[in-house]
Amino acid sequence: MKKFINFRPLTYFAVSLCLGILIAYAFIFGKILLAVLLLTLSIFLHVALFLFYKGGERFCGKALVKVKLISIAVAVMLAVIGGVTYFLTVNSYQSADLKTMEYTLTARVASVSPTDSGSAVLLTDLRFSDESVKTDYKCMLYVYGATSLKAGDLISFTAELENRQVLYENRYSSTFVQDSIKYTALIDNKGLAVLDSDPTTFERVNEFIKNTLKNNMDEKAFTVSYAILCGNSDYVDDSVLENFRTAGVAHIFAVSGLHIGFCALVLNFLANKLNLNKYLKFFIIISVLLFYSGICGFTPSSLRATIMTGVMLIAELVGKKYDGLSSISFACILILLFSPAQLFLVGFQLSFGVVLGIALISRPIARLLKFLPHRLALSVGTVLSAQLFSLPITLTVFGYFSVVSALINLLFLPVVGVLYVFLFAMTLLGGLFAIPKITLFLPTQFMNILVDVINFFDYRGLVVSGIIVSSFSVFYYGGIVFASDRINLSTLSRTIVSISCVIVFVLGSVFSTVSYRNALKIIAVGEDGICASVVSCKDTDVLIVNYAKYTFPRGRLKRAVNELSINGFDSVIFVNGNERLDPVSALTIIFSITDVKSVYYAYPYDEIEILTLEEAFHNLTFHSIDRVKGFNVGELSFKVDLGGRVLTLEKGDESCCFISRLPSEQYFSTLNLLPKYSFVVSMSHFEKAKEKFSAKYCVSYLTTGGSPSAQETGNYIVKI
Repeated sequence: MKKFINFRPLTYFAVSLCLGILIAYAFIFGKILLAVLLLTLSIFLHVALFLFYKGGERFCGKALVKVKLISIAVAVMLAVIGGVTYFLTVNSYQSADLKTMEYTLTARVASVSPTDSGSAVLLTDLRFSDESVKTDYKCMLYVYGATSLKAGDLISFTAELENRQVLYENRYSSTFVQDSIKYTALIDNKGLAVLDSDPTTFERVNEFIKNTLKNNMDEKAFTVSYAILCGNSDYVDDSVLENFRTAGVAHIFAVSGLHIGFCALVLNFLANKLNLNKYLKFFIIISVLLFYSGICGFTPSSLRATIMTGVMLIAELVGKKYDGLSSISFACILILLFSPAQLFLVGFQLSFGVVLGIALISRPIARLLKFLPHRLALSVGTVLSAQLFSLPITLTVFGYFSVVSALINLLFLPVVGVLYVFLFAMTLLGGLFAIPKITLFLPTQFMNILVDVINFFDYRGLVVSGIIVSSFSVFYYGGIVFASDRINLSTLSRTIVSISCVIVFVLGSVFSTVSYRNALKIIAVGEDGICASVVSCKDTDVLIVNYAKYTFPRGRLKRAVNELSINGFDSVIFVNGNERLDPVSALTIIFSITDVKSVYYAYPYDEIEILTLEEAFHNLTFHSIDRVKGFNVGELSFKVDLGGRVLTLEKGDESCCFISRLPSEQYFSTLNLLPKYSFVVSMSHFEKAKEKFSAKYCVSYLTTGGSPSAQETGNYIVKI
């Protein structure tokens, strides 16, 4: 009788390690039910191994029992190590808060990324003028204005440091925790002083590649070329990057299996041509790939691909058959043992998810396509399996997936692979022999053609968005596992189980999507001096601006719009009390993100201002709010109180309150006549607002101390 499943120890250990980290996560953040479910699943996994693993011809009797117990012990040990390490990581991050105040310090620049207003500079090795203040964590410094900073620079500055929290915008700050970025600060470029520069070898090579491309290519070709070679898409224009994403090919900007695989093929080809010893060949290939991964910042995708390539080469050295699933599992174990927080990074999930999908179902899909030429069937199977396995992750993270991405990838990836090798060779050749203008001439043309081809079509109409998959993804992946050739059941049985799992997934997703769509959703968007809220319910989307003293937060608003899959606002409502706000600049920024149909304003403009608004936005309808009768936008009902300082939203039994900046706390005494609220957004007097209302949620962007707290700034989403 065939075994139900072909047991792979490394896969079993990897799953146990992931469960241990997830259990620790659930307990840390108070998700007790989830923790119990995960713990139950972990116990079931070990019991199933003990009861059903037969051991094959190699083990039987007492030897088999011994192997089972050792395997379970190793798996439990890995789970405990992963969970404890993750707990210590989070606990250390939480306890590293510094007093919010102005500090003078020196730090080392680890990376520099462009922003709309200047640069985002990642700093390490923080050294404070007050020697009693010490930390091993990093700081993200946002610099206003142009700067020539580069990795390896030692800088000095004075700024107020804010503590980043483990939970930010009501979510786990996975990237910041993983990268040990604990502090943030804002500073003008004139407040920086460069003391010295001592970049690492990796940073020097990265800078060499960047400068070679930047100085010898036009802007469009440089940004895409640098992203493809080094995995840094910070310089790519937002519109170009969005087109690549909606086309489903933005993964070429993350150094992964495609890049590492082509590098390994070229190195293997050269080593064979030079007739190198197989051990020397292994050492050279792995050394070069690790060095390349270091140039790219040792990203999860590059490390995963490098480890898998190493496993494949080792299998070749010892004459063993390469097993993709075991290789993926080994890479997962290595990375998570050293850095368990990576499990929650989108890059890690997509990177491993894509390769796992290929390992599980690429061959079954290829067999279904046996009417096609063999190589084409394998290529289609590889692309489809990667797309199918990453589907729930893509929907959860980005809110949409492209229905044509598989076809585009099938046509696109071979071209990009060849172009990648050619670009890399020409960059190194041109840079080393000081002839980059010559060697990069053709790559520049090819890159521009590549970008033009992607930009030629508008893929936004070819994406499916607004689908909430939630926890029903478990059934989806269960269906994929049973559809793979890793389960030893009859074709009919595997088909029935797979289809049943997918049906449950679809029905569950439809229920979750409808429920989410009908719910009242609010994302508070703001920072110091800015407070707005995106409100969405069924077919009505509204932006409420209850305070905006400075420039409008474009980045945060864009995240909120993408989060709720908004294609345009039915209305923008300016509350703002008696504060003066330039609606032209605010609307210009809003229109750069999405469309607007109408505008309501709760404080009077003079006739000249109205004419200016109507002339600047002639397609908009402007309404002065009737503070007695209130007004409706779609199914949402609004009313203004306190001379335009308070906007009340009502929908069914739910009511929400959006408070502009009040001049004093005494105004809260006048709010006694207002109802109790489900949600309160207060620009000021946060503690008083929390005390006054028995609201489920209360968010503020300017505390009574006059300085925003990292826990209370940013985008904060609630579903009521």
